[in-house]
Amino acid sequence: MRFRVRFSGPLLLILLFVTQPLASAQASSGEDLQTLLHDAAYVLNRYEETTTGMDVEIDSWNVEASVRESSKEAISAVTKNVDWEKPKLNALLTEKDIPAADLFDVYQEVTEVGGELNDQSSNFANWGNDPSKSVDIARLAARANVLGAKIGVQLRHKLAEQEIRLNACSAKR
Repeated sequence: MRFRVRFSGPLLLILLFVTQPLASAQASSGEDLQTLLHDAAYVLNRYEETTTGMDVEIDSWNVEASVRESSKEAISAVTKNVDWEKPKLNALLTEKDIPAADLFDVYQEVTEVGGELNDQSSNFANWGNDPSKSVDIARLAARANVLGAKIGVQLRHKLAEQEIRLNACSAKR
């Protein structure tokens, strides 16, 4: 059962002024958003470095051709998304106020990179004479996953603040 509480006039304004600093304090108590965006740029750059030439290495794996092809297709798809996101992310690095939609795009790409790297690191038996390759991929995957979680927290706070403002504007009508 859901209850809907309606606020009016002064009570809503008081609630807005009390919760706004609280939401801002919660968001700022975590990682600084600009630091997270710089970390995201680092992760996307490292993804490109790590996966460059990986398709050739995958061709040497002793697995079914369909497995090799699906691995190469996944890397290619994520790489295209990374290439598309990087210029947008670089433009955000100089912005003070990051739109929620842009922050969501960064969040989505970082988590996608983390997922793909997790998948590739699990192929440790296929990396042949270089088992450290799998460890390096797993480390970058872990960094991307943690970063995605931190960006997700920032995104949630941003959306909560916007919802409070929207509700305040709706109540004024």
